[in-house]
Order: sequence, then structure tokens, then C-alpha cells
Amino acid sequence: MKAYGSLTLGTLLLLGSSAAFAQQHKASIDDSGKVITAHQHIHVKVGHTMTWSRSTGAAKPWAVKFGESPCSEGTDFASNGTKVCTINVACKAKGDPGCKAYSYQSSTGPGAPLHDPDVIVDP
Repeated sequence: MKAYGSLTLGTLLLLGSSAAFAQQHKASIDDSGKVITAHQHIHVKVGHTMTWSRSTGAAKPWAVKFGESPCSEGTDFASNGTKVCTINVACKAKGDPGCKAYSYQSSTGPGAPLHDPDVIVDP
């Protein structure tokens, strides 16, 4: 019984560390195309993922475009395309070039008015 408890504890620790490394952050876009106030500045670390969605319904369109992207998937994200951004920059210690804020434009679609929240990559 004792060995079973140790195995369970080890498994939980391993799963917990994996979950912490692959932490997910979600930002919600309102009906005007703006990221809601609580999600305007999201702090992430290398390896974390970002996703966007509409705050008033998953079926409604949205679009996100980075000028300079920290995402390994590129610069453009939308409800009809890529939805997940994996943070992949050089950011291991304060002062590294990738440790900064990356602004992006959010909207309800490619031709809609654009708004500027940001993703801040921390060491």
C-alpha cells in the first residue's frame, strides 16, 4: 500500500509540473472588438499558450494580429484560422530581448476597427 501511495504522489507531482509549464491564458474579445479590460495586459512566460475567444459567444468572429509576434504560430489569429499562440521567444532572464510587451490588434473581424491590448513576456 505504501508503494502505491508513493507512485500516486510521484504521478501527481509530474502532472502538476507539466501543467505549470504549459500554462494557458485566455483573452476575451467583446462585441466592439476590444479585449475585455481584465485581459488587456496578460503576463506570460516562455512555453505558455494564449487563446482568444468572443466573450458573447464562441461562434462569433474575432481577429488578432501581432506586429511583432512572440507566437511560434505566427502573427495572425482568427476564429476561422489559428486560435492558439505558443510563446516562443528568447526570455530566460530580465533584460533578454524577448522579455517585453508584444502589442497586438484585436477586432471582431479582419476589416473591423482595431484595438490594442498586449501580451507581456516575463522571465
